[in-house]
Amino acid sequence: MSKYIVIIIFSVLSAIALAILVMSIGWYLPIFIVVLIPTVIMHLLAGIRAYRRHPEFNHWALLAAIAMLGFTLFRPDTDAHGGFTGYSAMMYHLGLNETKHTEPWPYELELALVFLLAQIFFNTVILLRKSGKME
Repeated sequence: MSKYIVIIIFSVLSAIALAILVMSIGWYLPIFIVVLIPTVIMHLLAGIRAYRRHPEFNHWALLAAIAMLGFTLFRPDTDAHGGFTGYSAMMYHLGLNETKHTEPWPYELELALVFLLAQIFFNTVILLRKSGKME
């Protein structure tokens, strides 16, 4: 796959994930923000390194972007009116739901945390793995 296609997909998925994160601000976000700020910085640095080392980290960069999107879609949150997820907040802001407040699935928090850990793992692989080529 082309270097530019990979970075465009990575950038678009990451931008969508950050937009969903901004759309779904609730009472739990300050708890997650402790981990999210370093994770987002790490994600951006991993994207830059994957771009520089083109074919070597393509699949890791795409998996990291998908994991970030999965985390933001499944992250449960709540406010004074009830619970919601990133997905329901996104659908509400796109005009496809009457309200963003939905009944969260029983294991959405666990699923969101699995996606967050996967994203951290994929970014760590990109940032710490040595190059196979001589520099």
